[in-house]
Amino acid sequence: MFLGRCSSAGYFENVLNWTGLCVEPNPEVFPRIASQAGRASGVQLAVSDTPGTLPFVAAYMRSSLNASAVDYAFLQSQGVVASSVEVRVTTPSLLLAGHRATRDVAVIDYVSVDVEQLELAILRAWPFDRYCVRLFNVENEPPDGAPSTLPQLKALLEPLGYEHVLRIGVDEVFRRTSPCAIAIDSPSGRHSGAMGGRGAPRATRKLRVSRYRRKE
Repeated sequence: MFLGRCSSAGYFENVLNWTGLCVEPNPEVFPRIASQAGRASGVQLAVSDTPGTLPFVAAYMRSSLNASAVDYAFLQSQGVVASSVEVRVTTPSLLLAGHRATRDVAVIDYVSVDVEQLELAILRAWPFDRYCVRLFNVENEPPDGAPSTLPQLKALLEPLGYEHVLRIGVDEVFRRTSPCAIAIDSPSGRHSGAMGGRGAPRATRKLRVSRYRRKE
């Protein structure tokens, strides 16, 4: 199961034969992904820690809910015109519980969180008591002069049973240190393999995000 960007969903679905859910809020980019990335699933939403609607800077692949993270000078140099649009925003819990691909699944193999400096807000709202993630891939690209978010990511994820294993480009990779082995109630009320083991409390703190599962 994979949860992450729609731009990479085609690889997980068509090459690795995984299933899952991808999320893309940009109304200009979302329609193109079905044909260009070859993905079969996806929702046009933004993910944050609070549901509702928010202004969104649409600038092709440099778009963001975080206007301060948009490099307008670079966009201008590339001839890309940025515009502001209203987009629907959901939380990780609502996203996962509201879609068939993820509703009855308690274990996710891979989650990619790449939301232009809003990654910590999404992870702090993640329903760790409902979903066990084997691997998190989290973008860590602070603005020029700002400190890395890696210490904050470690402070959040290590007590929940994750270890930082490497940095790839601008992404931090966190791996679960023990199997998702304990059966708990899934969001639909059914039982499924889920979080347990070292560092996993019984109930814990609570996206362009996509999620896929390996097909059996």
